[in-house]
Amino acid sequence: MKQLDIDDSVQPAFLVRLDAEAQHAKYWPTFAKSKQDDALKLKQLATDAYFRSKVYLNARDQFIVVKVDRPSLKDKLNNDSAFNKLNAFVIAATVEVVATKNNLLFRIYR
Repeated sequence: MKQLDIDDSVQPAFLVRLDAEAQHAKYWPTFAKSKQDDALKLKQLATDAYFRSKVYLNARDQFIVVKVDRPSLKDKLNNDSAFNKLNAFVIAATVEVVATKNNLLFRIYR
């Protein structure tokens, strides 16, 4: 797992969200249908595993990212089967996992 040392954005949250939505709308159609399907399945698996956290799907130029906002270890203790499914999918689909200070990112490259 990669570790990134980044800080929270200094921009207002609504501007960050608007930018993310615009980028997603621009890049989502450029990915193959199989990659889009993988991303949607990954988002559902992440939502099931990290049910206390918000999960976002964003397409970027080089990859699609599923972001788990402020993941909780309490989820792992209560929901081991969902984590096993998520882990198996990450390995099978060769998804890159990146950890930041506050988030967990799953990247699906082109």
